Amino acid sequence: MENKEIEEIENEVVEFMKKLKSFAVKLSGRTQENYNHLGTLNVNLTILKSEIEKVIERLGFWDIGLTKNDYQKALDSQTACNLSGIVFSFAEIMKRICNETRNQNEGTEWRNKHPICRLFAEQIIHLTGNDTDSWFAAFKKCTEEVRDEEVK
Repeated sequence: MENKEIEEIENEVVEFMKKLKSFAVKLSGRTQENYNHLGTLNVNLTILKSEIEKVIERLGFWDIGLTKNDYQKALDSQTACNLSGIVFSFAEIMKRICNETRNQNEGTEWRNKHPICRLFAEQIIHLTGNDTDSWFAAFKKCTEEVRDEEVK
């Protein structure tokens, strides 16, 4: 498969996921039954995505490197407000950044400072609080949770 074909397939998957998201939003009405359906749909989508990724990886398509769509997702992340969506998208793209790092014989610093990484990381910081006080509060809470687990 050529990069163009893979990009077309990727775009089709993105469109399919948008339709599923639209369906999920409609389904997420006011009743507990709808909420249960939404949870089941989310689990099934996660399983489906995982299976698709395994097939793509087995076929060696992760080695295709980054696409324009990956760069567009990084740009789109700058106006996003859903942290989990950003993180899942970043994780998916990070696999290709790692492959590109190896393919270009680059190292950790190159990967860490990649423009896509910078944009995603900046939005994650923005959404989670970029002040020192919130960092210390989060660090303290995580430390307390670890200590509480060790005591039990």
